[in-house]
Amino acid sequence: AGVVIIYVAFGVTFVVRFASGVAGFRAVCFSTAVIRVIFVV
Repeated sequence: AGVVIIYVAFGVTFVVRFASGVAGFRAVCFSTAVIRVIFVV
């Protein structure tokens, strides 16, 4: 049972990190695009 709890906790942590990583990547791309638009305008 203890091993299952550790496995589930690891899986949840991985999913959270992956989701936050994707969100952070999108935020960087979006902010970069905004900066480019500001410089172009």
